[in-house]
Amino acid sequence: MKPYLLITLLALSTYLFGQKKPSEYFPDSKNKVLIVGSFHFDYPNQDAHKTEKSNQVDVLEPKTAAEVTELINYIKKFKPTKIAIEAWPDWKANEKLKEYKEGKHRDQRDERYQLAMRIATEL
Repeated sequence: MKPYLLITLLALSTYLFGQKKPSEYFPDSKNKVLIVGSFHFDYPNQDAHKTEKSNQVDVLEPKTAAEVTELINYIKKFKPTKIAIEAWPDWKANEKLKEYKEGKHRDQRDERYQLAMRIATEL
């Protein structure tokens, strides 16, 4: 069966048999999601794209740190209640967050600390 025929049949069956649209199952949904992506602030160069040293920025330098703060303040306006990060389970994010709240890891050039942990702590 050709794909366009299958799509047409599915659309027609939805119309004929009165199946609900996904949004109709949750008419009062108030959940909002903000997805923020970034480069790896510490440049581990383990990704497909390698950044030359001359093109790397230091997120701890005053000018860039101010830009990071501006980004954080913008994200905080969204008032997130959950923050997801990219990390293996053995990175122990909850333990790292506790340590961050105690003042550790503030000098790490890692987006998990500079963005996620900082936002979680400030909110």
